[in-house]
Amino acid sequence: MLTTLSFAKSEHNWVPARKEKHPMKNSRIVYPRLRYLPVVFSALLCAVATEGLAQPPDVAPQALVFRRQATRRMVFDRSQQIPLASLKPSKIVGLDLMHPEVGDRQGMSRLSIEAGRLRISTDDQSGSSARWVGGFNPFATFELSLHQFKGTGQIGLRFCDPNLKDYLEACVVAENGKYQKIEWVVVKGGEEVSRKQYAWPDGVETTGPVRLRVQMQAVGANVYIESQGKSILVGYPDFNDHLELRRKDLMGRYEFRLFSRLAAHSMAEIDEAQSALTPGNGQADIRAITNQSGEPLLDQGRVWLTMTIRGRALPHPMQGVFSMNPSV
Repeated sequence: MLTTLSFAKSEHNWVPARKEKHPMKNSRIVYPRLRYLPVVFSALLCAVATEGLAQPPDVAPQALVFRRQATRRMVFDRSQQIPLASLKPSKIVGLDLMHPEVGDRQGMSRLSIEAGRLRISTDDQSGSSARWVGGFNPFATFELSLHQFKGTGQIGLRFCDPNLKDYLEACVVAENGKYQKIEWVVVKGGEEVSRKQYAWPDGVETTGPVRLRVQMQAVGANVYIESQGKSILVGYPDFNDHLELRRKDLMGRYEFRLFSRLAAHSMAEIDEAQSALTPGNGQADIRAITNQSGEPLLDQGRVWLTMTIRGRALPHPMQGVFSMNPSV
């Protein structure tokens, strides 16, 4: 048995009249006004649909107004980089297998991995060594993250052919546990042809964690020191008078190495060394190269453009023609 409501007509509206009990098979609720709901709902639906499909009036291109909504300058952003090679001590299984010793070793230096860092140390005599990190790209950015240095010596990045007759190197020079300067050396045919020294940046701690960064630009490099999240340009040496690293045969033969030269009773701890394609210190005046129809030039799956690389000092900024794979 179900209890239902019947309605009696009043002067103003339909109101409940009395309760009646009926068998289930005849039970129903009567709401007289509900019979109009399908019509009202359909009308509302049509109105909403008409509004949703309505198109704004045509706007002439010359009437468009643009407003800047956001801005960002990418400075060696890790989230934007494309990794190429790395030496990460915390992820090494077999140091000699993954990053073998290369070149001529002098003296005695010990390498070990402790607390997720690579430790290079000497005892009673000085020592130098080099470890293979990866291949070389003349447009990549190379970095060495130095955790601490005790004693006296040099530690840095080297880009060389396997026979060590030609190479470039950038290193941090420390004396009595304090960073003193940055050196840039070019060797050709086994002879040193260029050496530049850059003073340690003002306001940067001379102990503790720092990052040495070399931004290669094919004919020269930008050398940075990063401390507490701030990158400082310390030098911009050119080397194209001695080495032409845009040649594909040299590019494929060169290697990226981590090297050290430590005096007796010295030690350096490395967090990581790596190479990557990065946004650099910013780009300016980017222009796409176009064909006669004004369409961007697409050749061999690459878009070609011109730009200026920030970080090179005036009056000789780094400018040139570049290409990129838009699918990367």
